[in-house]
Amino acid sequence: MNKSLLIGVTLRNRYKIFQYLGGGGFGDTYLANDLDLPGQPLCVVKHLKLKNPNPDFLTLAKKLFDREAQFLYELGKQHPQIPQLFAHFPENGEFYLVQEYVDGHDLIKAKEIIPGSPKSESEVLRLVKEILEVLAFVHQQGIIHRDIKPQNLMRRNDGKIVLIDFGAVKEISALKVNAQGESSLTVAIGTRGYMPSEQQAFRPQFSSDIYAVGILAFQALTGLQPQQLPRDANNGELYCALLADRINISPQGAEILDTMVRYDYRQRYQNGTVALQALQRYLDLYEAPTLQPTPRIVQASQAAPLVSSQNSSQSVSETSIFQKILQFFRQLFGESTPDNPQASSIIARQPASTSGSFEQPEGQVSLQSAFYVERPPTEADCYETILQPGALIRIRHTGKWVRLHF
Repeated sequence: MNKSLLIGVTLRNRYKIFQYLGGGGFGDTYLANDLDLPGQPLCVVKHLKLKNPNPDFLTLAKKLFDREAQFLYELGKQHPQIPQLFAHFPENGEFYLVQEYVDGHDLIKAKEIIPGSPKSESEVLRLVKEILEVLAFVHQQGIIHRDIKPQNLMRRNDGKIVLIDFGAVKEISALKVNAQGESSLTVAIGTRGYMPSEQQAFRPQFSSDIYAVGILAFQALTGLQPQQLPRDANNGELYCALLADRINISPQGAEILDTMVRYDYRQRYQNGTVALQALQRYLDLYEAPTLQPTPRIVQASQAAPLVSSQNSSQSVSETSIFQKILQFFRQLFGESTPDNPQASSIIARQPASTSGSFEQPEGQVSLQSAFYVERPPTEADCYETILQPGALIRIRHTGKWVRLHF
């Protein structure tokens, strides 16, 4: 059927089609008005193309159509970032879905993924988190999306990500039924560049969706199309190290993206929930808020003029990572005791001296000392390394070496 033939048609005496939105080999999508509701609100009508007139095929297609429509109905009813299904019906031998209209733009039109315009690590990871939050719910319902790509992710006008166009319904148009009534798929469901090998072989897994999200992340991070991303010549793998000259990403962020796009589906995060948990653990450190510094006031009569002038305008900032380290050492060593008089000097910043004597710049100095020099980003990197699972730290305390394994 010519796509323009449905313009002006009213399906079921209710859904009046007035605009063609797009389509492909599996079907066409239109914008329509719901004539039965006040104000005749917008809705989306999807027309599935069925090219096989075989009665056995039509019977199977109807059964699958009803099943998949039930899945879509449950998903949309339970999650606000998945379009609701309003109706599904056959008419004149054709199949139609009527869904909620999403007021917004896909990630391409919203300019969140722009060819030739790379995004920062923080922007990309925040986007990945938003996608995984919806995808985790979908996977928890036992459903694989199978066609995650920028065009199927809408940025709604309220700022939320909406996941649309599930590949399950497309399976109906890709069916083939032989003379014995046996059915098979004629093509893999998905989009080239975002489909991993097992999905191309008609064996999609939950982690196949994770792969697609990972490819989308690489696309946003580099400004390259999926087909332009470099692969290891030895094993065909994609990882951030191959793009070291194009991207700026932390080792932890790179590890997350690399894991998402492993060639072997068993080596990826197995579903949306697992991937989201791994990303959230990193973001808890990556986006840890920086505390506002408390100015350290040194009276002119209590310190040398040079030190007073230098410190009156100097501030000391602490990250929440550093506070976690301090809290750990407090628990490990406890408060200062006669047997351990240095404990408090190890685990806490000392107040500025109020005496008139000068501090001797030798040995270990307090973090509040005028002689203490901060070395960003070295310290922040050290703090993050200490907090990593499996970190091994050796500390000399009260004359003995202590081994700490996280």
